[in-house]
Amino acid sequence: MANRLSTAQRNTLADAYGDSLNSGSFKVYTGTQPTSADDTATGTLLVTFTLPADAMSAAASGACSLSAAVNGTAVAAGTAGWGRFLKTDGTTVVNDVAVSESGGGGEAIISNATIAVDDALQLTSYTWTQPAS
Repeated sequence: MANRLSTAQRNTLADAYGDSLNSGSFKVYTGTQPTSADDTATGTLLVTFTLPADAMSAAASGACSLSAAVNGTAVAAGTAGWGRFLKTDGTTVVNDVAVSESGGGGEAIISNATIAVDDALQLTSYTWTQPAS
């Protein structure tokens, strides 16, 4: 028999995930995502997005999404490869994701993946889905 979660439980877990990002941050780096979110960040830090106090929407069907686009300014030049979500303390890692422009296949979508210093950027889309099994 397979282990399966109810939609209500998936919503509870997705909401808890979303709450962990409230007033946190999302850092975008060049290069390849580390093997584990527990590993030290690799690549060049390109931009840090500060997430709002209510970072993610309320969960529905086991998924929550970024509640609004978030602005940031690039501190280095390069091509976005991956990003790391951090809790409000700025050091506790929540998870790592692939980053791209719209249509590029990333889990987190930013306005431009080819970045120059001082570029105004937006984190435009991100959805977390709690698996049913």
